[in-house]
Amino acid sequence: PPCCKLQAIFQVDAAFRNLPGAKLEKPKTPTEITLKACPEFQDLRPPPGQNVVGQDDHGHPIIHVEEVSVVDNKSRISVPVAPANSGRRCVVLDPPDGTNGVPVVMLRVTETDFKLARKVERTRAFYADWKRESTSLLTQCMLNDFGRTRLSKLIDEDAVPAVKEVLEQNYRKFMAIYRRVSAVDISGETELGVTQLQAGEAMMEAKLAGDSLTKIADVDRFFIAAKVKDKEAKHEIVVVNDKSLVRYEFLELIVRVAHQRFLKGGFVNTMHEAINMAFECLEAQGKKQVSIMDNFLYSFHCDDVDDVYKKHMTTLQEVYKKHSGSLTKPGKPKSMALLEWQRLLEVLDVYDDGFQARHSAIAFRLGMMTQRDETGSSRFQEMTFLEFLHALGAVFFMRKDFSESTYALKMESCFVGRLKQARSNNLAPAAAVTTRASAGAPSPGADAIGESAATAAAAAAAAAAAAA
Repeated sequence: PPCCKLQAIFQVDAAFRNLPGAKLEKPKTPTEITLKACPEFQDLRPPPGQNVVGQDDHGHPIIHVEEVSVVDNKSRISVPVAPANSGRRCVVLDPPDGTNGVPVVMLRVTETDFKLARKVERTRAFYADWKRESTSLLTQCMLNDFGRTRLSKLIDEDAVPAVKEVLEQNYRKFMAIYRRVSAVDISGETELGVTQLQAGEAMMEAKLAGDSLTKIADVDRFFIAAKVKDKEAKHEIVVVNDKSLVRYEFLELIVRVAHQRFLKGGFVNTMHEAINMAFECLEAQGKKQVSIMDNFLYSFHCDDVDDVYKKHMTTLQEVYKKHSGSLTKPGKPKSMALLEWQRLLEVLDVYDDGFQARHSAIAFRLGMMTQRDETGSSRFQEMTFLEFLHALGAVFFMRKDFSESTYALKMESCFVGRLKQARSNNLAPAAAVTTRASAGAPSPGADAIGESAATAAAAAAAAAAAAA
């Protein structure tokens, strides 16, 4: 109706875009929209920055829309047009399903353009079963993790809904940060998790610690408090990690820092405001890690990579079968463990200045699909064949010499060389991959953290019960 404001978003090629210069606002309800395309054209590949949460039955990407353009009744007569489409003829089409849905605006295509863009029939992509982080999955992760924390003394019962709302809005960034910090310097002889060193570095990088308000000794104390488990909850735990923080414990650490720094510090009056301020500090880290994951999948999920992998699929299957399963527990499907993965990388000789041995577990993490529970199930560290294929792609994506134009070619060069050798070689039980954590080498911020840990160790253990 003319008296109402209009919320709009536009499909431009394989992305949803807002009107240039228009006022933006968030939809009142979570909005996920499927990209549209006629069957004669190539499969849609959304560019980085588009939050792809899945695909429909036809393989069209489903994108989570976080902001939309607002067009009031006074502005509807002259709507700004994207400069790239200025002067180009467009066609307005009825909704593809024939209903009263939103019409589709597409650029007019000439016969020559149509022949160039005509779809080449392809077999199903090897990555078709890959499951991205959907909004519903992230919500399930947040509810599962929050339910395991011991935060009832910090968060009143009536404040829990508002806290959960803040967490839900920031959970993709939280998961992306955790994916990295839980894997840096991790060797196959230790569990995936956030070490005390990495926890301190992450808080200092976000400027959440390392000053007079929140000392590194405070982070050490919160680290110990987050490791305390209720007796009744211990029987639900399948993955035991005594030295590092698992996902829900890392969440608890952040909430404890937010409580001490922003609520007790007098900056805000409620816990959900304090947690929101903490995630504002973590914004840069979160966006960077989300971008890395999005860019990796954008580069990896393409026809060139699909062709290379299909060409060498037999070799890939043989290598995975040969170098996995030795650490799988009886009665469970065979999978590749982190230590087996790191031993294989040594044989493939893929390390360079950009992708070092200390990053091997990060590639492992990038290859793994997100799991709802990382405490009551060990699935998050049991690499399937599909995840193995993605982890290999992550290795070449993280290398210093990565280029999208040569990405598939460099993987093929490895597949016809070192990978074939890995198929035939018998790998002797290798020593654990040397990482900064296992070797005890210093790192940025390590001196400060080490000094604080040494001076605060006795006090932290005694104060853990009070903090809990």
